[in-house]
Amino acid sequence: MAILSEAAALVGVLLGRIDILALGVVGWVAVAAWLSIRSGPKSAALPVLSLDSVRNENRTRLLPIKRLHDDIAKVVSEHSDKPVVKVVGGEALSEARRVGEHAIRLLNLRDQVLSAVRGEEDARRRLELAEQQLAEAGGPEREAIEVAVRAHRQEIEHYEGAEAALQRIDAELRLAEAALAEAKARILVSASRDGSAIEGDSDLADTIRRLKSLQQSFDEAESLTRQEIR
Repeated sequence: MAILSEAAALVGVLLGRIDILALGVVGWVAVAAWLSIRSGPKSAALPVLSLDSVRNENRTRLLPIKRLHDDIAKVVSEHSDKPVVKVVGGEALSEARRVGEHAIRLLNLRDQVLSAVRGEEDARRRLELAEQQLAEAGGPEREAIEVAVRAHRQEIEHYEGAEAALQRIDAELRLAEAALAEAKARILVSASRDGSAIEGDSDLADTIRRLKSLQQSFDEAESLTRQEIR
């Protein structure tokens, strides 16, 4: 159709026929408008939290965090016409993404901790046996068994430290979920308000500070955990 319109316009110019020229121009404009409507505006893809680096068995632990992050991204996108949501909510979304990515690192670290505690049951059995032998031993044999008992106890202390690390990681993941749920709620409240003043939303600003503080807590938990599983 576009080619026919251009041909009609050209014929109109060559023959001096204004009516044919006008018809060609109108046809070309109509085609351009139709193509524009058909293609439509291309909206930017919403940012999502990828779990590609997480084992399938662990993804269920991160699904609540992923959903909250993706929900926050959707709210910020849908209400970007409001300055407080676009600016402060956008900052909250950036912090939410960092929290989510850090949670992924912690969960992957949790796998390493689980690998470290798999021998705890055997270590406790060895300690129990060594203590029984120590109670019955005497002379030079007793000294060797005492060394073995101390070694087994140190090994179990290592496992107990790893168990504490598991609990610490699980607690941090729960904190992340709670913090993102709060951020989502605060952004929704900001989006529902009529005012557009960026500096007026102290609740959302407080939420951003808590998200940043949570990342520091994550760093400390990760560092301590790595020390315990060495």
